[in-house]
Amino acid sequence: NDVDLKGNTVLMAACNSLDVSYVEYLLSKSNFCSENKLGQTALHSACRRVLKAGPYFRRSDYVSLNQVVRKLLKYNCLAEVEDKDGHNPLSYLLEHVVKYRDDKLIETAKILVQGGAAASTLSSVSKSSIFHVLAKHLGLHFDKFKSYFKHFFKEGANPYCADKEGKFPYEYALGETRKFLRDDWEEHRHSKLKELGVARPTKVKVCLIGREGAGKTTLMNSLQRKAGAETLLLESEVHVDDSQSLELRTAGVDIVNATIDETGELVFFDFSGQPNFHRTHSLFFSESTTIYLLVVDLTLKEAELRESSSYLLSLIKCSIGSSSNNHVALIGSRGDKIDGRSVLKQLRNSLDYHFSKYFSLSEKRFTLDCRSCRSIEMQDLRHHIGELKKKRLEIASNVPKIVVDIQSSLLPILRQFSNCDIEVRRHQSNLSFLRNWFESGSNLPIYNSHFDSVKYEEISERLNLPAESISPENIGYFMRKNLFLYFIVCKVYPSLSNELFNELIHYLNTIGEIVAIDSFVVLSPSWLCHQVIGPLMSPDEFPIHMEGVSDGAVSLKQIEHTLRRFNKGSHFSVKEAVEILCGLEICYKVPNQVDVYRFPALIRASRREEYWQISEVMSVYVGRRIQCQDNSDIIVPGT
Repeated sequence: NDVDLKGNTVLMAACNSLDVSYVEYLLSKSNFCSENKLGQTALHSACRRVLKAGPYFRRSDYVSLNQVVRKLLKYNCLAEVEDKDGHNPLSYLLEHVVKYRDDKLIETAKILVQGGAAASTLSSVSKSSIFHVLAKHLGLHFDKFKSYFKHFFKEGANPYCADKEGKFPYEYALGETRKFLRDDWEEHRHSKLKELGVARPTKVKVCLIGREGAGKTTLMNSLQRKAGAETLLLESEVHVDDSQSLELRTAGVDIVNATIDETGELVFFDFSGQPNFHRTHSLFFSESTTIYLLVVDLTLKEAELRESSSYLLSLIKCSIGSSSNNHVALIGSRGDKIDGRSVLKQLRNSLDYHFSKYFSLSEKRFTLDCRSCRSIEMQDLRHHIGELKKKRLEIASNVPKIVVDIQSSLLPILRQFSNCDIEVRRHQSNLSFLRNWFESGSNLPIYNSHFDSVKYEEISERLNLPAESISPENIGYFMRKNLFLYFIVCKVYPSLSNELFNELIHYLNTIGEIVAIDSFVVLSPSWLCHQVIGPLMSPDEFPIHMEGVSDGAVSLKQIEHTLRRFNKGSHFSVKEAVEILCGLEICYKVPNQVDVYRFPALIRASRREEYWQISEVMSVYVGRRIQCQDNSDIIVPGT
């Protein structure tokens, strides 16, 4: 039972070297339950041996590993013991499989699970479940995968949990495996929904896409004006061309909720046409309950129209994957200046030829003046959007009723909090602040009769919500996921499980109500895009932009100065806002520099001519061209 400086016993050393005979001898002589200074047992040592060896783990070692693990389990060495980092032996084993796609270790994983390790264990770094590992990292034949699935599912593994990226196992699988996992997941999901009660979605997203200055914002404003309403502006007053005014150009994404005649409730997403912002568009592209309006400027040359339209459809396709259920309506702006019906017809045929597998392009095309809200063409477009909405809602899945409650009541209340006095927020902090705020609000809805018996401190402890994770000044803009879960448990559904919480987050993110990234939930996507991403990433010709940036590197102080300029009266943590931007891969921290971040979309690099000077000596130039395999794919700017 002698130990070294790290607390490792002789048995641990034997397990680390996978010496089967020596392990068997020591098991009868030493304390196999001993832990070293890291809280690790002999079983940890055997499984960590795999991770340390990496790709150099020998074929003969697999047999030795399985024998050592079986002998340790036979002597009742506990497989579920976690070390001080919270990892059990299976966790380290899975991490090796994730890194090196080593399917031979799945047999060892089966032995550990049979010996008592939790089948729901996540890998130590990537936080992948056994089903994520099987679906994403191994690419097993379907028959082999299915046998593993049945075994681990029987042992209690959960195929319905999300990983660190918020994705379910079926989202990584291919072919028959994907269909099998997706069907099983849907069946499980519907059974859970029945328990909670379901509701039909009533809104659809309308995404306006097009080049800068095409008239998207003007079109959105015109669509919202009801013909015959007394509040309508005179025709002369609504003739505003947003391509002529820098002040009217969209920075990032504008999100507007509206109710329109013949269509009902819509959520407009007006996407900036500037390439700087294209990296952010994929946050809101989705296949579910979404209509795309592709707006093109008819005064441009046909070649430009084809090129820009193909690029924008490729941008959507790269974000949401392959499906022909994505409805796209083609709209030609500035129809008062040119008869573009034949141009639109040719453009539609060209796009349909290249993108018919991915999009359903409407046969009906619209040539109109985006400024004329009363025109027959504009009324026809409203009616067409209403028809597309009806089709989208017919194929949309039911949603948990709890989502509707959160969407209609809790989110508006949390967003209103941004208007509260910041001094009150700072002086009443943490859990006492939350309790006081909840209990003092007479207009706050109470959905559950058990609410009065809920103790805030008990909930915070159950949800692992440390006091320091509550930042009152951020509430109204964004918060950490566990705090958002805290609000839902306190006010909506006290018995909410993590599994269902992930489902709610996934759905609210899909419909654009929130932006969920890493450990944060952004409650106001419009604020994130317009007041944060807009000022930081807007081009030089915009009235708002980062000054003096050429290599994309920006200090935290410069970011804070810019954001404070365009968020006067708003109070939030700039450092945590930058964390969100890093999670969205809009920027990244520059290594070896303190509080410096690089925004790839802001890099202003040009070709260095000295590399291409013609010399008198015969030279051979070589290079490499990066190109997408499919002409409907693109490399998104800013990535």
